[in-house]
Amino acid sequence: MKRKYLAVAGLISAFALFASACTIPAPAERTWKVRPVSVQVLDQEDPDAGDEPYVIQLGFRSKLGVEGSSSASVVSQCEAGAIPATDAGAPGSVLTVPEGSADITFPEAQNLDVGDVLLGTAPLEIFGTLSFVVERDGLFDGSCAMTDLLRNVLVG
Repeated sequence: MKRKYLAVAGLISAFALFASACTIPAPAERTWKVRPVSVQVLDQEDPDAGDEPYVIQLGFRSKLGVEGSSSASVVSQCEAGAIPATDAGAPGSVLTVPEGSADITFPEAQNLDVGDVLLGTAPLEIFGTLSFVVERDGLFDGSCAMTDLLRNVLVG
């Protein structure tokens, strides 16, 4: 009986030694993209025929415990020249956001699972977006004042 326990303990020890000697590769990297698709006008702000809503997205990314890994970015339909036509957003209307006009991309992100985090095969990375829909009134014609303001305050 004692030999049985010793044999099982020996097998478990050998397996543990073998498992610890194998290097677990880091998870594969992939690119994530957050893309706004549409905007619905629920309540019109302008007294005229409609609003001109557009999307601004703030992206953030950080690897926990990795110095200098945090970053932020701002993208906007305004800077992409994809603002809806004047008065395009009547109440109840749904406006399509042109593809690529306000996308935030996170290249080389690692998809971690609990095992990766516990074993420390790669640092835990947090990334995401804050999306804003603003209305362009023509107060700053030809400029992207709201986008510029957010970029200067948040990104620097």
